[in-house]
Amino acid sequence: MALTAEEKEYIKTSESMIDGIMACLNAVRQFNKGDYLIAFYYENGWGENRTRQVTNSYGAAKKFQVVAVDKHGVPYMKELNKQGKPTGQMICSIKYEKQNRSHIDTALTYRFEVDPDYTDSILLDDQANYNASSALKAKSDTFREISEHNKKIKVDCFEAKNLALFLATVKVGDLLWRSNVSSWAVVEINPVPRDKSNRIEHNSVFMKVTNNKGKVEEICFGDLRRIALYSARPRTYKELKDPK
Repeated sequence: MALTAEEKEYIKTSESMIDGIMACLNAVRQFNKGDYLIAFYYENGWGENRTRQVTNSYGAAKKFQVVAVDKHGVPYMKELNKQGKPTGQMICSIKYEKQNRSHIDTALTYRFEVDPDYTDSILLDDQANYNASSALKAKSDTFREISEHNKKIKVDCFEAKNLALFLATVKVGDLLWRSNVSSWAVVEINPVPRDKSNRIEHNSVFMKVTNNKGKVEEICFGDLRRIALYSARPRTYKELKDPK
């Protein structure tokens, strides 16, 4: 018996839905009870979510542990508290959203990965000494140290008065940092220019710098307003992933 065009389309639609379900199952069946995981926001097509990690208020990765696995191989997780113990609401790694009576949409809650700190302990055959609480605390402390360091050295470029006060302390040979890899070396600097009313002239050159690529640039006061500028080299949050 030959299928009608409508029947073929019905099968095609069903296959598409089942493909989604199988893709979700295959993605989560890799985890076992007891595994420690980290999570990334679900890849829903929005660029910023594709690699954005689920973190705590200090920016350190939240950690989860698989506390159960059902007969289909779907793991269930709980978030680890500060003591490294699973607590709170159980999280199913797959979510179901009923759009209408005849269709249920299946997707991942998060994109989970095995915690790299836990992976290291497995490679070193040292799982017994893995401590999720210590690892989380260490990264939270590092995040806090980085934030406090960068806050301390960041120049207030929003308020013209504060920026002018900072520039009065700058000398030839000083380094002004735009990021942890980009900097300006001051080769010439004059007092911030002002008009007859003692107002700062935003478009008059008063400083020359050499950037980290060796190019000389002429700087006006207006070039510095509302930019990221640091009096010393800022630290980067990449340290949370690679302490080295």
